[in-house]
Amino acid sequence: MPIPTVLIKQPRDLYRSRCLNRITLIQNTYLTEGSSINSSSLPLVAGDAALLENPTEIFDLYEAMEALITSPSLREKLMGKGLEQSKKITWEKTTPKTLEIYRRVLAN
Repeated sequence: MPIPTVLIKQPRDLYRSRCLNRITLIQNTYLTEGSSINSSSLPLVAGDAALLENPTEIFDLYEAMEALITSPSLREKLMGKGLEQSKKITWEKTTPKTLEIYRRVLAN
């Protein structure tokens, strides 16, 4: 029999949520593996819900940030796409796939 999972929202989670809701943009310029989100995995996670620029091209980063800061409609569009993208990548979907990969690796 599966154990029921209960999500208890802690006060710090509520505070974090309020802070995240006030963010205008997040700039991520990691270039290497080893960071929690990096230049190779970010396109998979973000999908079309982000402006993805080459992190070594400073002018392109500047233009993308300027567009996000000055265009409320662009921000709204990307936020909507972000909500849709967040439904695609969940622990409920990721965990079984990860376990299957581990099982295949250990079986060989």
